[in-house]
Amino acid sequence: MLLCFPLPVILLGIGGLIDGSMGPKESLLVLLLGLLMLLGTSIYAYFKLLKPWRCPSCKKFFAIKGNGIDELEADEFFVNETSHSVKTSKVETGLGTFKVETPESHTEQVKYTQRNYQKKYICKYCGEEFYKTFSGARMRG
Repeated sequence: MLLCFPLPVILLGIGGLIDGSMGPKESLLVLLLGLLMLLGTSIYAYFKLLKPWRCPSCKKFFAIKGNGIDELEADEFFVNETSHSVKTSKVETGLGTFKVETPESHTEQVKYTQRNYQKKYICKYCGEEFYKTFSGARMRG
């Protein structure tokens, strides 16, 4: 699907050369642009889709399978959180009673916990074991 994106541009450049609707310079420029887009999407597809599933030792594609997740230590940290509110009060003057709103803010330190995980992978072909570490979501508490 990613590789289908530049194909209309390439076909437009070829069509412009064949039917003469564009000059030769413009057609070649459009064709070159389409080929560059095809090269870019191919490189993107390699690094996004194929490389994460390649074994680092034997270099075979789609060789990695997961073999469990271990929970590592959790990181605890504090974040300053500010809450804003409006205080309403009535003020009486000689002209009548008026409502006055005063903005207030309150800052407090909130403790957050972020869990870290280590996922174990095994290569189907060479049996090499390796780990990838990732962080979970932040939780208040």
